[in-house]
Amino acid sequence: MMVICAGGFLLLTTGGFLAGWIRLSWIGLFPLVGCFVFSAFSVYHTLHPNLAPDHIARFSGKGPVIVEGEILSPLDPGLTRTNLTIRAWRVLPHGRPPIPARGKIRLTLYGPPTQTLYVGDRVRFSGRLRGVSPPSNPGSFDYRRFLALRGIYVTCALHRYTDVVAIEDGRPPPLSGRIDRLRQHLNRWIASTTSPPVSAILSALLIGYRGMVPESIRTIFRKTGTSHMLAISGLHLGIVAVFLFVVIKRLAGLFPRVFLYADVYRITAFFTFWLLLFYLLLTGSRLSTLRAFIMAATFLVALFFRRSTRIEDVFILAAFVLLLFQPEAIFDTSFQLTFAAVGGILLGVPERGRTPDSAERRQGVPAVILRWVGLSLWITFLAMAATFPILAAGFHRASPMGLLANLLGIPLLSFLILPIGVTALALHPLIPPVSALLITIDGRLVAALLSVLRYLSQIPHAQITVFPFRWIGVLLYYTAFALLLLSLRSRSARARIWCVASGLTAALVLAGLYVIPPGSPLYAMEIFSVRKGTYCLASDRRGHAVILCNGLGASPYRDDARRILIPYLTRERIRALDLLAVANPEPVNLRAAAALITYHPPARLLGTRATLESLNMVWHPNVPRNRWVTDERWGSTGLLQMRLHLKKIGILIHKDGKTIQRAKIEGVEMQAGSLRALLCPYRCPTRLSPWRGPTFLMAPNPEKSLQGRLSTPGKIFYVTYPGASAWRRAPTLQGPRFHLRSDGAISVALTPRGWRVRTFLTHRVLWVPALADPHSPVKLR
Repeated sequence: MMVICAGGFLLLTTGGFLAGWIRLSWIGLFPLVGCFVFSAFSVYHTLHPNLAPDHIARFSGKGPVIVEGEILSPLDPGLTRTNLTIRAWRVLPHGRPPIPARGKIRLTLYGPPTQTLYVGDRVRFSGRLRGVSPPSNPGSFDYRRFLALRGIYVTCALHRYTDVVAIEDGRPPPLSGRIDRLRQHLNRWIASTTSPPVSAILSALLIGYRGMVPESIRTIFRKTGTSHMLAISGLHLGIVAVFLFVVIKRLAGLFPRVFLYADVYRITAFFTFWLLLFYLLLTGSRLSTLRAFIMAATFLVALFFRRSTRIEDVFILAAFVLLLFQPEAIFDTSFQLTFAAVGGILLGVPERGRTPDSAERRQGVPAVILRWVGLSLWITFLAMAATFPILAAGFHRASPMGLLANLLGIPLLSFLILPIGVTALALHPLIPPVSALLITIDGRLVAALLSVLRYLSQIPHAQITVFPFRWIGVLLYYTAFALLLLSLRSRSARARIWCVASGLTAALVLAGLYVIPPGSPLYAMEIFSVRKGTYCLASDRRGHAVILCNGLGASPYRDDARRILIPYLTRERIRALDLLAVANPEPVNLRAAAALITYHPPARLLGTRATLESLNMVWHPNVPRNRWVTDERWGSTGLLQMRLHLKKIGILIHKDGKTIQRAKIEGVEMQAGSLRALLCPYRCPTRLSPWRGPTFLMAPNPEKSLQGRLSTPGKIFYVTYPGASAWRRAPTLQGPRFHLRSDGAISVALTPRGWRVRTFLTHRVLWVPALADPHSPVKLR
């Protein structure tokens, strides 16, 4: 409650402060604050719901059931998997009468689409319903919260597209179903007229089909900061609105007799509104397009009734309407990005700079082009600066090449690609040959745009990784951003000097908080929770870390580095990787190691010969390598020890003495101060010395791994991860036990009080005294 009141008060005071500069009315701010408070209460109720007795969630966690329901929008088939939202109607238990049910289900279909499904179709499928699990690791994506904000509390996964059967009940399709049929027909027509991947990009740009865009193309748009072009956003709807308005006004001018009975602007506003609404429904009605439609519709309605409007008031109205009907949207990243970008543009571009005056209109063509280029760069910079904290918090990246890429791409998109594409879609049912010619020309333009963006994405440092801001950093950033922009709009010299001084002070404080390392513990260790295998990370307060990768499995859909490791590295501000040890050549493990090498090249890479040869495709030339090889001098058991750049942290690799082809890693020993962590995929190493400090033994089955090998007077923590072998609680083991599937990630930090052990899901906290001096270097055998 205190956080809600503080947020509402902050929004009210900030809006009141800006009201004096951009001439907003105080009356318009109170409904917005009320929507903010209502949104906070609504989101709390959404995340902690009181589900009805007949909700579909009551069938989760049980055996397979047959579910009948209706497909809801949006529908976006993908290359490897498709996510459907199903509104459940009834459940058909085996051998029992149907049971009415309600609620939404997130249905995931793996594989390419092999049949055509439409929005509004009644379907039937059989599968296991599961509740959405919370995130098991710090910094990872909260999928349960993401679905809960959309009213979904149950998921189901099917590995064949044909497991979903459409039921023919003779009902006419609803309006949403008819629009989706038209949308899929246009998608098939675009795919048959142009070649991939241009056809996939055209479908994404014109009708919002993004699932067929390959990941390599998404990476190009992501690196150049032009991902908003690939998705139907407010930019697309604004361009289409202006294009429709100009075309309809020109067409109305061909019939001068109509002007005797009606105003041309009213006719244009009327038809533009309905055509824009149809295009909104055709593209999926996302939050950014809803915001743009509300703003455009407000201008059109005002033009129809011959009233004047101000864009700032329309901007506040769009936020109010969206929060009134979708209060949970305030915590959606799309809502935050679109309103932050538009708000920054409105704050940085004064009203007199949006429409040129008569003196500027009389200037020559070079002056107009130069002014347009400068204004485009300034608007792009404002949008990028306003959304920078949100992108850093949600995606941990920034694109310095975005200014140049948007300067080249937006004009091509605004004046050629979208107008030609919309014209081709409109002429498709009327003149198919002309529409096919136009869409072919549009494909050539998209190919040219893709070539430019691909070249820009290959420039070094086209995309950089940034650390997210804390809440105080976000407050300081937007304070400095607003004050520096308001200084450009202030008319008095005293106010301008005050704004510049205050903004620079906030910026310097923010830079100090961003550059100075946080007050983290002296040593920290994180044991992550994954489906199979485990990942272990040790770091110090200087931002140096050592990562041990031991992921297992061959699933092509798992991406442990992007979902677990990299978010944690950015959140904890890890600045250097001293060592990346890859314990096995499993596909999941190699994928995680390749992503880490691409994200931040380590100072040294350690792995078996097969592992290093598999990583040659992503190899960084400045990273030295060390192989785990067999040495006859070590006898039957090989031991590799290494000193790292990360001081006082050591790692030892235990390996048996068989041939290289049949060698297995017996165990990995990581030491940090008085702490020791042992990873035993198969069995505990034979060459272990006694250890007086705490020891973490990570193994799929601790009792099987030990076999009487480990003898240490220090406290032992048994960490079981869901590996390949079956796990069972061993009653003979004495000491605290953790299971990564139920307890989540385990964080171990050295504080003045001792070692603090904390689990992420169950919130268990244990304290272990630090026996050794943490400032003394670790002695390796």
